[in-house]
Amino acid sequence: MGGLGKTTLAQLVYNDELVNEQFKLKMWVHVSEDFDVEKLLRKIMESSTQSKFDTLSNFDVLASKVREQLNGKKYLLVLDDLGNERDELWERLCSPLLVGAQGSKILITARKSQVADIVKGIIPPYKLEELQNEECWCIIEKNAFSPGGALKTTNMTSIEVEIAKKCGGLPLAAKFLGSLMRTRNKEVDWLSIQENHIWNTPENENRVIATLKLSYDDLSSQLKQCFSYCCIFPKGWEIDRKTLVRLWMAEGFLDSCKVVNGRSIEDIGDEYFESLVLSSFLECGIIKNFKMHDLVHHLAQAVAGDQELVSLKVSEFKNTSEIRRLQLILDIDLSSTFLRSLTNAKKLRTLFITEGSKVYPDILLENQHLRVLHIGRSPDWTFPKLPSLSFKLRHLRYLHLTSLDIREVVNDLFPINKLYNLETLVLHHMIGSIENLPTNIQSLKKIKTS
Repeated sequence: MGGLGKTTLAQLVYNDELVNEQFKLKMWVHVSEDFDVEKLLRKIMESSTQSKFDTLSNFDVLASKVREQLNGKKYLLVLDDLGNERDELWERLCSPLLVGAQGSKILITARKSQVADIVKGIIPPYKLEELQNEECWCIIEKNAFSPGGALKTTNMTSIEVEIAKKCGGLPLAAKFLGSLMRTRNKEVDWLSIQENHIWNTPENENRVIATLKLSYDDLSSQLKQCFSYCCIFPKGWEIDRKTLVRLWMAEGFLDSCKVVNGRSIEDIGDEYFESLVLSSFLECGIIKNFKMHDLVHHLAQAVAGDQELVSLKVSEFKNTSEIRRLQLILDIDLSSTFLRSLTNAKKLRTLFITEGSKVYPDILLENQHLRVLHIGRSPDWTFPKLPSLSFKLRHLRYLHLTSLDIREVVNDLFPINKLYNLETLVLHHMIGSIENLPTNIQSLKKIKTS
């Protein structure tokens, strides 16, 4: 079940001092639902080298690079949230990994017991059980009575003990309840939580989601909007604070009325970010930055709604005319019907292209209603040539391009000076020198480069 603490336990192992002494090379890979062997091997390379790793010409070359990187090294690899139940895929992934020094370990977290049968580890799986009520009470107490929270009295402690019994032994539920009880810290608030109808929900994953929803309902309208937007990132994605704040800015989510007494709009975004961290909706990632628990991500998708934010594969094409924010996975070639739909989607404000997708940038620069365009790293990225480029993105405020070859990009081919409202330009892993950037970028008065 989600929320039992599988990933948290693996993180404690991963960061343990004795483990650090034993393994000079440690790698953490979030697997999630998509068991793509090539993508996982690339993530292993990135985790081991702490740098981006471009997809190579074929699988054999990639596997050879992984063997070369791991050969003779004593390593620890964590595969978090593994869901694969196919022997052949597991064997294909493991083949390049069997070159490590003696004592190398692979630690796996999974929801399904069938996964343990597939990986055939010599150490039997450790099955997490629900916590005791007293343990849930300790988690709640740590948050609820922390500085700035509730005043510890006999009555409050008694109510807290009763609420702890309703967690169903799930630490994630206890964590969220503790955060909620820290902000709603009056006795009448706690009694309201204790008597809430959500406790009629069966004690399973639905109970956890209902508990998270209770915390979500307590957020302000602005924070609700900022939180739900976070599911534009794929599950397991490590979220950079500055990036998220700038995306909120581009979408107009931040309350500009609070920009007084020397405070900037970024300061408002930082406050929102801290509020989501304190409420446990965002948590520290394994490397740096922040991430969302899978169940929290699920809640964000649920409250965003089917039209507000959609993750869509091109092969699962449907009408995009009502969608406001789209995470697009280009798994097949784009049809002319889909291109017209995407270009004419008048309500579309955010287009997020995931990593590894085949990108056709000439059609992605046509929708004049976009506020945010994020194009992930892709080996197929080439900038379109004139006259195909029309660059109608005059309302764009946030532009993220990855692995763009700017060595031959000149002002006429990259009319970025037409993006009058652009606030954030992220050029990630550029090919070429900064001197190759068009000189007309200086005309953008609102720009903040990264």
